[in-house]
Amino acid sequence: MQRKFIFILSVFLTLSCSAIADVLFMDLSHLADKADYICHVKVHTVTSRYEVYDSQLEMVMSHVRLEILENIKGKLPTNVEIRSFGGEINGRQYTPEDFPEFHNGEELVLFLKNFQGGVFTVGHFNGKKEIINGKIKGTNFSVSEFTAYIRSH
Repeated sequence: MQRKFIFILSVFLTLSCSAIADVLFMDLSHLADKADYICHVKVHTVTSRYEVYDSQLEMVMSHVRLEILENIKGKLPTNVEIRSFGGEINGRQYTPEDFPEFHNGEELVLFLKNFQGGVFTVGHFNGKKEIINGKIKGTNFSVSEFTAYIRSH
């Protein structure tokens, strides 16, 4: 009985760790495969509020209004709103760990997917890539190099 329990526990932990690793360390090609949309965007507004999600849980949700500068994969309208778990209400931050935070004026590349209740980032924070000085943060890609790389894979 104890061996069976240990075996089941080890299988569960292996699968859980695998799922966690999938979220924490998604590479660009994996993100691109999972995404319905990949877009170069500018964040215009972020509005956070309490909402009922999945008809059960009341959570802080952010509605992020974006200007699409370029559709790299898929086609979203020029102005679109995505959703994200967490946000800031009355000066307090309620963003769960592993979820992206959005700020007015940010320039980003987003990996997005249609989910229940809206369009969200793929792989939580992995689906948000900041653009700083014309480069994708965490890579050596310029925006145009990044776009070419994604389109070639």
